[in-house]
Amino acid sequence: WLPANFEWNKTSFRREFARAKLTNQAQKTWVEIHPNQSSGVLSSVVWADGFVVIPEDTAIKKGDLVAYYSFADLN
Repeated sequence: WLPANFEWNKTSFRREFARAKLTNQAQKTWVEIHPNQSSGVLSSVVWADGFVVIPEDTAIKKGDLVAYYSFADLN
């Protein structure tokens, strides 16, 4: 679990899997999500190094802890 460096206000009845990457700012590791999560945006997959799981009916504020999964750890 890592702190979010993004806001997610689009609450949904379904679980979301947002393409994400780790960043380091002020000697702290944060998770950022790609600004375009559309399924047709291949560049977001190239940009990302993992994904964030956003539970059903959940809004996220900057600093909230989120579940981040690295693509490298999925093998």
